[in-house]
Amino acid sequence: MSLIPNGWYMVLNRLLGGEFPGTSTSNSHPDTSMDISYELRLDIWEGDFPQKKPSLTAPVIVTDRGHFGNEARTLRRDSLCRKLGGWIDVDPTTDAPAPGDIPWIMSRHLETPDLSLATQLRDEAKNAGARGLKIVFPSETSLSTRTRLLQLCRDTDFPCVAFCLSGHGDTDRLSALEEGQPWGYLTADVDKTGNDKLPGISEVIYRYQGPRITHVEKRCVVIGNQVSQSLSPDWHNSVLADYQIPARFHHWSTENPDEILTNETPLDFDAIAITAPHKIWARAQGLGVDSFAEGMPAWNTLIKSGENRWQGTSTDGVAALDLLEDREVSNTRIVIMGGGGAALSLAHAIQNAGGEVQLLSRSAQENSTQYPEFHWSSNDAALRTATTLINATGTDPKSTVEWPWDLNLFQGDVFMDLDYSRDPAVMTSQLAHHRSRTVIDGLDFFAAQARRQANWMYGVDISAIDARDRLDEILKRRTEGHFPRN
Repeated sequence: MSLIPNGWYMVLNRLLGGEFPGTSTSNSHPDTSMDISYELRLDIWEGDFPQKKPSLTAPVIVTDRGHFGNEARTLRRDSLCRKLGGWIDVDPTTDAPAPGDIPWIMSRHLETPDLSLATQLRDEAKNAGARGLKIVFPSETSLSTRTRLLQLCRDTDFPCVAFCLSGHGDTDRLSALEEGQPWGYLTADVDKTGNDKLPGISEVIYRYQGPRITHVEKRCVVIGNQVSQSLSPDWHNSVLADYQIPARFHHWSTENPDEILTNETPLDFDAIAITAPHKIWARAQGLGVDSFAEGMPAWNTLIKSGENRWQGTSTDGVAALDLLEDREVSNTRIVIMGGGGAALSLAHAIQNAGGEVQLLSRSAQENSTQYPEFHWSSNDAALRTATTLINATGTDPKSTVEWPWDLNLFQGDVFMDLDYSRDPAVMTSQLAHHRSRTVIDGLDFFAAQARRQANWMYGVDISAIDARDRLDEILKRRTEGHFPRN
């Protein structure tokens, strides 16, 4: 009997030069190689098939979707599987059955997120003689249902894997292996299968520190409407791995942040980083970590303090003050563009430090009613007398910046950008024409607030220099590894 598939499986639809790809990335650190096996997708295969078995502990999986009734394709699949000593992945609704001499996995793609179907399919797979079960749930499945599915798969003696293909994030996929599911799926860095919902090998190695974080006792997550490109998992996981802290940092895109706070399942989060537009929502989830945080109108950090209880703070304001440390804030007139959670946190911190601050917002009248403690305006005349300008709102991520205000009116000496989602040069180039002006870009700001979060979330002090150096290395790895892809 073949060994049960285990660990990470790279999904392939071609071989370069007839060879299986290596199990580590180029220029990798000795601690970043990975033991992986392969799933061969014959239904989308390009080029010649492999002629020899790879040197692996776990068996190759061979899949050929949609060939039910095609005898030639069935014979080709079975012959290749025997040559490679592998297992066959069979979806009974589309594929021919596996022959009696080859171990097989029953695979099903469900149209509804019904947990009772998972139990039913497990019994069906056992009775049909399958050696394992793979279930793919629909992309809209809630995180709560996904994590209950992890528990169901973990608590059975029959090998089961379950996941969803969606752009929400890789949280359930990574946690599946941590929770005891036998195997999971990734792709080559330059993937040709057309599936951008699977993480690449470099993403698992460097973004999630898969080989270096081998034991997980705590989980952290960054949430927002769209955080697939967030730098937080990369940055925090590099710190967690270096300091040998048994924790992993995830990302999860959601319009419903309440789903993250569920305490029903084994996938508990111990700390949450919050991005737009959920920072004001976060403020309503508990008490401040201290009196300063208690006075904040928005939070970007939640830390679990007990069962279903949270404490919060924001590192946005203190990060901005850190970056302005060489200037006397009390003698500075600061204008903040924006009216969201980050802008509110900055205004609170600056006022608390004795600075004069004005918020420039398209919705100034509405904002002033809700937050009367701040000075609001929609008139760009405020830019004329500002000594420091801070962008705390999003912009076009590609090439242009469109504002209802004339930024040429700003003649101050410091510009800070909180947004790192696009090329920093797009915004800063418009404001760096004065030789004496100091420009602090969104990457500087990210590093400053991330080091503050590291201290709150898992008690590690990171220097400002180390924080930015890590970020530069992360950006280099992303370019080399072609991730994230969605």
